Amino acid sequence: MTTLAHPAPHPVGGRSPDAVLLPHFVCRLSGLPVGHVESLRGPRCEALLSRLHDLERRLAAARDGISALLHEAVRAGEEGEGRRHLVQLRRDLYNLRPARPAALEAARAILSPAQGAEVEAFAAILCERAETTAALREAHAGETRAARRRFRALLDDPGFQKGLLVSSRTLHGAQERYRAAGDAALGGKLEKTERGLLRYFTRTAMKATPFATLCAVVPGTFVPAADGEGFRLDGDPLAKRSVARLNKQVHGIATHFLLSRRDLRPHLHVELNPTVAEEGDRIAYLAVHQGREAFQRLPRNPVVELVAATVAERGHLPLGELARVLAAHPDVEATEEEALAYVGRLVDTGLLRFRLGIREQDVDWDLPMRALLESIPDERAHLLAGVLAKLRREVARFESAGVEERDSILAECRRELESLREPLKLRGVNLGMLPFMEDATADASVAIARAPGVLRVEEALES
Repeated sequence: MTTLAHPAPHPVGGRSPDAVLLPHFVCRLSGLPVGHVESLRGPRCEALLSRLHDLERRLAAARDGISALLHEAVRAGEEGEGRRHLVQLRRDLYNLRPARPAALEAARAILSPAQGAEVEAFAAILCERAETTAALREAHAGETRAARRRFRALLDDPGFQKGLLVSSRTLHGAQERYRAAGDAALGGKLEKTERGLLRYFTRTAMKATPFATLCAVVPGTFVPAADGEGFRLDGDPLAKRSVARLNKQVHGIATHFLLSRRDLRPHLHVELNPTVAEEGDRIAYLAVHQGREAFQRLPRNPVVELVAATVAERGHLPLGELARVLAAHPDVEATEEEALAYVGRLVDTGLLRFRLGIREQDVDWDLPMRALLESIPDERAHLLAGVLAKLRREVARFESAGVEERDSILAECRRELESLREPLKLRGVNLGMLPFMEDATADASVAIARAPGVLRVEEALES
């Protein structure tokens, strides 16, 4: 991908263009060389298949003519053994079966020399087809064994194994039996494993799959065009470095825990719904109701206006503190508990909303979440904060760990998450997700020459 700038640094045709192509970009490189897939080809099989295709084409072109020729010979011949041989020969050749010697002898005696030569040429192609098919079976068996040995060796690539582990732990675990099978014939399960591994392997080599170490994100630059150079890759794209972060789904679990516990809500900050607008004697705002976003309208009254004014003045404050402010106001006759129940209903209707202090795109969301959990005087919140701290420590280990160590790290992190189920009463919540999300870069960079194709893109942007 590249970026667009507004406005362009140089006017075009007396005016500034809407956008220009900047010299720097980032791009994804496939996680394995294409040559790895190419090395699995069977050249002998390819040559024999090409030959077989040519023979099949020639047979298809001559088949109907030979059948018609023999049909006329049968129709014109007299009853007898020779005619019966011609009938059998016609059936065999039309169905692409090898001709019987006796039938060919009868054809030589009955047909003209030219017709006999046509029939024998067709029969010879059938013989060559049978020989080629037999050779193909033998070559396929040999080249399949060689390709499997080569494939099993290529599977050892660390980047591929790390990506496979986080993509499909089941397939990653199943490959051990596949590797141990050697040259033995594969059964149904092992063939399924092989197909799965090939699918991941070919996708890793042939496309930039944006997942973990199955690709590398590297910087690039547009450079002046040079003779014969359109694209240049510098460095080693296989020398990958991982960058891992906690899965944002874990954030969802923490948020669900905080918002679903009424006894914790007083410790959470609230803010005014930013869509609030006055409509005469009512307050209107957008809120989610029964899973759908819709306009809600609330009758205006002195207490609602006091709550809205207090929150607007402070920006945000804990729900419990808002209840205390409301209960202490001289114009409000309510206990602190009653005030807390009232402002809680305003949260439920959407006039107020919780503010956890975590931005949507904050990759290090666990740090403010931990700070929030640790500030709440609750053992369950502290337990969750401790698990988040452990997960962050494991992220650092995960980035530099080998495949086997990564497997144990992932298993330990899943156990940590599962340990929260009973204390936090997370029944029905999926805790088996991948705890980390990973990207990878490499010690490499890309240079693309500003050749005519790139210049046309620039001109299109500037027009």
